[in-house]
Amino acid sequence: LKSLSSTTKDPNQVAPLSALMLTELVVLDLVPLDGIAKLLEQQMKDKSTLRAAVIVLGLLSERFSKNDSFLKAVSFLQPILQRESANDPTFDYENSFISRTLGWNLPGPQLRLVKRLPPTHTKAIVSSAYFSSMDAYVTGGMEGSIAVWGAPNHTDSPSARFTLPPSYMPVAMDGFTRGRVLAVACVAPAPNTPMIRLYHCPDSDSTVSNWKLVETIERDDCSVITCLKRINLRTNAFVAAEADGRSHNLVCYNMQGKVQRQITGVHKDYVTALQPSADYNWLFSGSRDSTVKAWDTRNFGASTPLHTLAGHSDAITGIYASADHVVTSGLDQKICLWDIRRLKKPVAEKQFAAPVLKVTICGSQRPCIAVSTTQSLSLLSFSNLIVDDVVSGTGYTDLRPSHDGSVLFAAGASGADMYVSDPI
Repeated sequence: LKSLSSTTKDPNQVAPLSALMLTELVVLDLVPLDGIAKLLEQQMKDKSTLRAAVIVLGLLSERFSKNDSFLKAVSFLQPILQRESANDPTFDYENSFISRTLGWNLPGPQLRLVKRLPPTHTKAIVSSAYFSSMDAYVTGGMEGSIAVWGAPNHTDSPSARFTLPPSYMPVAMDGFTRGRVLAVACVAPAPNTPMIRLYHCPDSDSTVSNWKLVETIERDDCSVITCLKRINLRTNAFVAAEADGRSHNLVCYNMQGKVQRQITGVHKDYVTALQPSADYNWLFSGSRDSTVKAWDTRNFGASTPLHTLAGHSDAITGIYASADHVVTSGLDQKICLWDIRRLKKPVAEKQFAAPVLKVTICGSQRPCIAVSTTQSLSLLSFSNLIVDDVVSGTGYTDLRPSHDGSVLFAAGASGADMYVSDPI
């Protein structure tokens, strides 16, 4: 067993042949359960063989989850496993699987894939939006197509599809419930200029005949648009993150496409995430400069942020705000949980084994934090950031919860999927 220690941190790694052989010896009753349990205990307490022990325990758990003698023999390993692997995120998947399979600590919600949306885009999905009033999910493909997946099932085929002008890509979008307006930020290679297109659907029927292009905002004075978010529920005013080659700015528009106000030089590098607070009084912006800033939407245009959140060491990839908390994610392989009343430092952090691509909050009965990394999709307890479930081999770049949090839409290079978080 000592020879099984592995240096790889890939959660999709295939168990070493020797681990499979040892498991088969137990299955054939050539190794006593008490003996293997004692051996696993010794190896778990040694950092150099901890991974090997966890691999074997995972294999045995899969084979003996209904065996009362096995469950009794390994029950004492639960606190040892949690203690020895607590600070190593590469064990998140194994710990979740073993604890759930063996019934250790009543597990929390579990992610369940309910539908893989049919292939619609010819290239990767790069942006998405969700309309709570229509229960409609919208995806944007790198090739310049937009698909609307209408209620009730979001599954069979898009209820509407439209295409951007040649060479343009929908890098960001947001759905405005009031008035059923879809705002899409579009970019294309030079000499094309960035633009924002506003589509309107007059009623709850999201079929293609109801969607009309009502406004095109040409942005000749900026070189790129990176993010877009609504900041006012009543007027549907929205903010776009724009760069002009000299500074990185937040520009506020009304529904007629007119610039209302703007803040210049908001970050030292490109803005990579925007998210309003739950009451829409604040707007959070995240950047490649690793900072998150909070701006007053009631006095938008003030050049000084209300708060600067400095908890990351690499580019910010996601922000989500609830009534009491803010969750941020970054390429530094971690998420930070902030108390919205005290933003000087995070109240909790969670490190992952790979760069974090997106974070959001989901769950209808019990709010959870959904985290997508380049390797997996994880569901975390909101109270202590303990991993409740992990789906490996995903790499989603965008996450969107439904209006009640019961459905999680996840999209990326491989397409779009629908998950539910089932309480156990």
